[in-house]
Amino acid sequence: MSTHTLQSTLYSGSFGIAKQELELAGKLFVSVYIISILFFKPDLSYARFVFLTKAIVHHGTTALDAVEIDSGLSTSEKNVFKGQGYLGPSPGLAIFGMATYWPYTVFVQPVLLDSLEISSEQEFRLSQFVMSLSTVAFFASLTVSLFFLWLRVMNIPVKRAVFFSLLLFGGTPVVFYTLNLTNGQNILEMAWLFISYFILRQVQPHKPKWVWLSGFCAGLAVFVNLSAFLMFPLLILVIYTKLDTKIGIWWFVGVVSGCIPLLLYNWLSFGNLLPSYSLEFNAGIPYLGLSDAWEVTRDFLVSPRIGLIFYCPQFLLLVYMLPQVRRLRKHQDFKIILIGCILYLIGISLATQAFRLKNNFGDNWYLIQGGGGPRYLLPIVPFLLGAVASMKQRTLTTASLASILSGLAILINTPGLFWTGGQALFVNNLLLFLKNGYHSYMIDEIQVLLDGLGINVHNFSLFPALTVLVVVLWWLWQGLPLRSDLIRKNESKL
Repeated sequence: MSTHTLQSTLYSGSFGIAKQELELAGKLFVSVYIISILFFKPDLSYARFVFLTKAIVHHGTTALDAVEIDSGLSTSEKNVFKGQGYLGPSPGLAIFGMATYWPYTVFVQPVLLDSLEISSEQEFRLSQFVMSLSTVAFFASLTVSLFFLWLRVMNIPVKRAVFFSLLLFGGTPVVFYTLNLTNGQNILEMAWLFISYFILRQVQPHKPKWVWLSGFCAGLAVFVNLSAFLMFPLLILVIYTKLDTKIGIWWFVGVVSGCIPLLLYNWLSFGNLLPSYSLEFNAGIPYLGLSDAWEVTRDFLVSPRIGLIFYCPQFLLLVYMLPQVRRLRKHQDFKIILIGCILYLIGISLATQAFRLKNNFGDNWYLIQGGGGPRYLLPIVPFLLGAVASMKQRTLTTASLASILSGLAILINTPGLFWTGGQALFVNNLLLFLKNGYHSYMIDEIQVLLDGLGINVHNFSLFPALTVLVVVLWWLWQGLPLRSDLIRKNESKL
């Protein structure tokens, strides 16, 4: 992949993407979106973001206490400030969730609650589903479709680009976390960072407004999850190699602009733009050395419980690419990606270790049982998978190995559609699937709602829903052959 190949796709002042490619990207978006909706799993274990969304919409405050009183429920994921409870994680997902939750409260919720007698727990689960429509389901679908366009920009054949785009969803931990709002901020973080990269990678060097927009998306990633700034070295490396300093300044201006919602939330909640609302670190951060970073990095890479290689075995193919990266100049872009991903791994490992030591969790509890896990690796997954997709399978052995590893990744991750709770442990979803078979928690929720309306749904199961899903997907895709000769406009002019 050369810089000229990427830049040759530019037209009409910004991006060079053919109409057929946009249509395919749209089909990928719709496919992933409806699958995510059908298999979404409400989870009240840590329904933290729902509390903040309800507090803002119904009470006009960022404090969670009123929602806890109204519902009789509580969340342990909160910090206490001046006697009131506030959301512990970054608030971005709760804010984006308002895009669908607010219309739901105006047009649907009053009628629904008048017709049904449902408990607070059921209403919270329904609220999670409604919020997922504008958060995890939406942003996962957006990432997959944008990932496809990125692969096409790199002149990867259409069929291969579609396969790897679907592999991004079903062959990585993305599928598991797309179905759950509790840890969904990592999906949104991944999406905003990838959008920022895509814009920055494709924008013409003399277009500061697009550079600003890329920075703005990176700032929104921080608004969603503070750890997003650990991916900034990758984006800064792109700026350094592609743009001059004057234009690059606009990216940092965009980052500040994207962080304004976070600063505003901090001011409204704590009366301070930059408070330490992660109160666990008020007394300071533990001293950490390289050995601490290596301990967690090793687990993130090769631990059978959370290791990236175990969840995404297709990434083993990158070993074949390393000699090419060192030898060939045309792989400069993936040199940047690999360097950025390595720096992110070191940074997130240090952050995870610091949080674990600060809270005296011990024995890596936080990493393998608590808030850790493969979700922290989601921001680098699209980049690494793009590197794998760009590799040419020069021998039958390499092609066979790629097929086997990709199939294994699907076998490990896709059963997450039918997950029955618990951590996203290696092969846990597969084992539960083999034990319990097909299952959709959203079907259960629909049964409860229809039963409350007096409709007999005892024979209502997942199989008719799967049949409808297959028919819809067939209708969506059957009219567009996956040709490999889609050419972007004006490519020959540049």
